[in-house]
Amino acid sequence: RNMTDPYFEVYGFKGEIVYKSEVITDCVNPEWQMASMDVNALTNGNLDMKIRVTFSDSDADEKSDYLGQILVSVNSLENGQEHDLQKGLHNTGKGQIKINKVDLKDFEDLRERAKKLKEEAEEVRMSSYETARVSKAKFEEAQNAMMEAKQAQHDAAVAEEEATKASKTVEELMAALEL
Repeated sequence: RNMTDPYFEVYGFKGEIVYKSEVITDCVNPEWQMASMDVNALTNGNLDMKIRVTFSDSDADEKSDYLGQILVSVNSLENGQEHDLQKGLHNTGKGQIKINKVDLKDFEDLRERAKKLKEEAEEVRMSSYETARVSKAKFEEAQNAMMEAKQAQHDAAVAEEEATKASKTVEELMAALEL
């Protein structure tokens, strides 16, 4: 019999299995259900990175026969596109895989996000710098005002001392005039 029980596995950028399809029993032209995967887990935000998808034949003895693989980037995926299975270094895989539909939903380009975060961090840094500059200027103003207040306090003490001396002199003159 030439029937297979195929399934496929999709590997992420770290080499781990991110998705495993259902097994389609007794079939040579399988059509799998729509698969939903986290693109960032697959590519770490690099849509040009090649994703490895392996195809195997499930056997009753829990061993699987390797049928081949495709290496494809998310950016190169197109609806209705066909890919030749590769098996080994000499590309001796048999068969083709057709991708019926590709739909990226809720994808966040991590490189764009990193760029935006860097811009936001720069804005915060500049804002912090401006706040520090204004704070320093206000601190210097406060220091100057304190020095002026100390000088005024000192001047007031000197003036009070002179007034006390002048008052004594006036009292002495008045006393001298009364005699």
